Amino acid sequence: TWTRRDAINYQLDRDPFIVSPAALEHAGATWLFFVDLSSEPARIASLTSADGVAWDPTLATPAAIGLGAVTPWHLDVFPVAGGFAMLISGYEEEFGKQSVYLATSPDLSSWTFRSEPLLSHRDPTLDVDTLYRSTGIVSGDRLVVWYSMSYVD
Repeated sequence: TWTRRDAINYQLDRDPFIVSPAALEHAGATWLFFVDLSSEPARIASLTSADGVAWDPTLATPAAIGLGAVTPWHLDVFPVAGGFAMLISGYEEEFGKQSVYLATSPDLSSWTFRSEPLLSHRDPTLDVDTLYRSTGIVSGDRLVVWYSMSYVD
């Protein structure tokens, strides 16, 4: 049985310049997480909407997440047991050498960032030049991650 639903609507051609929006419904609101490239350095931020249609970009809030030397690029957010997970593709030194990092949150407001990559572009078993956008689900007690990459030539 399928139920019709309106898609989330957010106009991306305004300030701030955002990439990689990830939407999630929680506690009666729609949360939109994104990478804000108009800030220096780039940061992860969020907005909330009561209906997923009306958004006020002036209410964007920087995520409470200490990324250290990692510059975020793409992300995804999804529920996990006891809270939420955020997969972040990002780089420390060079855009073309991204890894996938994991952050967790009990409440979508405060995040704990793992500085050790979940998947590293340096891992010889992956045989990749760089990792890019990823997504995931929880299946039983496992986190299953799908990722895009560029292979080593």
